[in-house]
Amino acid sequence: MLEAEFRRARRNRRRLWIGLTISLLLFLSVGAIICSRLPSFYVDEPPLPNPNGFEDLVRAGQSIVGQIPGPNGDYRSAGEDELRQWVEANHEALTIARHGLDRECRVVLPASQAQLQEHMNQVSSLRQLCRLMDASALLAETDGQLPQAVRNGLDVIRVANQGTRGGLLIDALTGMACEWVGQRALARLRDQLTALECRKLVTALEAIDAQREPDDSIIQRDRTWYSAQHNVLSRAILAVHPAANQLLKSSTAPFELASKRAKAGLRLLVAELAVRRYRLENGFDPPVLKSLVPQYFARVPTDPYLGRPIIYRPDQGQGHRLYCVGPDGQDDGGKPLTDRSDWTKVRGDVRADPAEAVHPASKPGTPKTPSAEMP
Repeated sequence: MLEAEFRRARRNRRRLWIGLTISLLLFLSVGAIICSRLPSFYVDEPPLPNPNGFEDLVRAGQSIVGQIPGPNGDYRSAGEDELRQWVEANHEALTIARHGLDRECRVVLPASQAQLQEHMNQVSSLRQLCRLMDASALLAETDGQLPQAVRNGLDVIRVANQGTRGGLLIDALTGMACEWVGQRALARLRDQLTALECRKLVTALEAIDAQREPDDSIIQRDRTWYSAQHNVLSRAILAVHPAANQLLKSSTAPFELASKRAKAGLRLLVAELAVRRYRLENGFDPPVLKSLVPQYFARVPTDPYLGRPIIYRPDQGQGHRLYCVGPDGQDDGGKPLTDRSDWTKVRGDVRADPAEAVHPASKPGTPKTPSAEMP
């Protein structure tokens, strides 16, 4: 009887150990799955450049003096004297900024949530710097100094990209808003440029577009940084909770939309400049954009909404059209997309300059047959 009891106790112990082992394995498996979904505490980024041009750009923005001229800070509506006074008072800030643009730039991320407000102030200073540069471009255009106006407009785009490289979503979104300002400045000037100026500007803009940070890298960096501000339990809950996942998707949707808009604007501007140069050198518009490769640009710019070449329709008696299909993914014949807060709910296409329906050719002889350059 004692032997039977001993055997029974041994079987129970064996079952207990097997149960505990299985439970432990299940616990470790579930933990591994959860941890695999958690962003790392460590933001794995390359070391900051030394010297860092980002610090120069921030210092330039923070050194700007005086109120933005114009009604409610709309410097585009300011009088010439008022605009000139503001720009000339901040000549040193523009000098510092250009010095920073000549260096490698990378955003200095805040070390903690407590330092986020200071970082937001830096983002605001970069936005102010872009306003100053755009105002300087307006003033140079008024004075008939076209090369200086082009340089200032290009500098806005450079600050928008170099000054936000390595940053969070808020940095990238601010950069895109600033880049749109620079794009509009250059689009306003493009019909005054010589063939040589078009060539130089196309080369510079293509380089900027090629050096953009991938959207996925920015999103991952932003999620990693914010996740590091929570403890492991909070991160685990956020990783598996459906509402949290939906919130992450909704927070990145505006960024992805703005990113496509910025890419479309820059690539359309490149194409417009290449077509203008071709027209100046040949007297008529090119029949297709592929004929401009590689002499006028390195490759046909891609529509970020479709991943196909942007649409080009040669002269139809009024002028050519260049456009991307826009957020709806539909070809609306080049109808400009209206400026609204939610671009996904309106029909229309993205143009380099929405204020103009078409861009007239300077001389007759342009091919009369319309074609959409889409594979």
